[in-house]
Order: sequence, then structure tokens, then C-alpha cells
Amino acid sequence: TGQVALSLMLLVGAGLFLGTFRNLLSTDLGFNRHNVLLVQAAMMQANVARAQRPRIYREIVERLRAIPGVSSASSSVLTPISGSMWNNNVSPEGYSSKGKDDTLVYFNRISPGYFATMRMPLLIGRDFSEHDDAGAPKVMVIGESAARRFFGKANPIGKTIRAESQPGKQDAYQVIGVVKDIKYQAVNEDLLLSAFVACAQDTEPWSEVTFEVRSERPVEAFIPA
Repeated sequence: TGQVALSLMLLVGAGLFLGTFRNLLSTDLGFNRHNVLLVQAAMMQANVARAQRPRIYREIVERLRAIPGVSSASSSVLTPISGSMWNNNVSPEGYSSKGKDDTLVYFNRISPGYFATMRMPLLIGRDFSEHDDAGAPKVMVIGESAARRFFGKANPIGKTIRAESQPGKQDAYQVIGVVKDIKYQAVNEDLLLSAFVACAQDTEPWSEVTFEVRSERPVEAFIPA
């Protein structure tokens, strides 16, 4: 009797696990992970000077895009569902915070073409371009939940969001686009407020970045290249 009861408990547990796993597989992540190869590069270990990193990152993306069979390529400091995060409280134009976590936004710093590579739908506005560099006004693309919370039904394009760049210092960013919400850190998390800023506008380029390579064919074929 004890063995039957234990077996029944195990079967029920296995059924619940499979059901949860099936639900996770069918969860809308907000991006398309299929046929994307992630390539990491560590500039610190390669002794690349900080000032040279933006140029080298751009050159690597250009070379990845030139590989036959690659449909798009980009770079980012974080990848979705990686367990890593970068968050900051922000000060949106015309918005009164209702608490500390009310304006907590989860960031990523990306290159032009990231949304196309990750198949993240741009709902309104535009993507980053090569003109969004260190000499241009700072710009930001926000997730749809952030747009809805901070600006309601108003058009967020052209609005200003201030975010901390250094302790005690805030930079002003102009909203240029809104993208579909994504799962940021984990598949089973509640949707978080998200924002994206341009790699080329980073005054302190990160020493480690990830390059995303998309193809219509199995990506394993591109590893040697």
C-alpha cells in the first residue's frame, strides 16, 4: 500500500512538472530565440583600451554581418534570460512616482539591429542608428509596459526620461521608440519595465559584450567562421 501511494505521488508530481514545463515552453518571451548564435568577447582579457572598444565592437558586428548566410547581427551588454540584470530608477517627464519600485526599470545597452536580430517587434518609433553616437543627444527605446505606465495613452515619442549614469548624476534621454515587452531575466517572471540605450553613446564601454548572430539555417554551421 505504501509503495502504491508513493508511486502515485511520484506520478502526480511528474505530471505537474511536465505541465509546468509545457507552459514555460509556450510562454511568449517577446523575442525569437531560434536560429540565433551568441558569441561573447572579453576586451579586458584582450587588453583592449576602453577608448578603442566602441570601434572594435562595430567592426566585429560588421564582420559578422558579412558572413555568408547570416541575415543579421548585433551586440548587447546583456542577453535575455541570462540571469544577469541592470536596473535603475528613472524620472520620466511629467510622471509622479508612487513609490521606490514604481519607476524601477531594467536596462540593456544594445547596437543598431538588435531588435531585428532578436525579432523584437518595434511598435512605434525607430530603432537606434549609426548616428546615435557619443556626439548625439542621448536616446532610449522603452518597453510597452514602461510606455503605458509613464505616459498612459499619450504618445511617448519625444518624451524625456532621466536615468542615473553615475552615482548622483542623471542623464536625459529622449524616447525614440517602443518595443514589445520581453522576459528579461527568467521565463517565469512577471513582466518588468524595460528600456534600451545605445552602445555607441556609452562613455564607459563595458569590457564584456555579447554578439547575436541570426541565420535562417542552423547556426552551428557558423561557429567556425
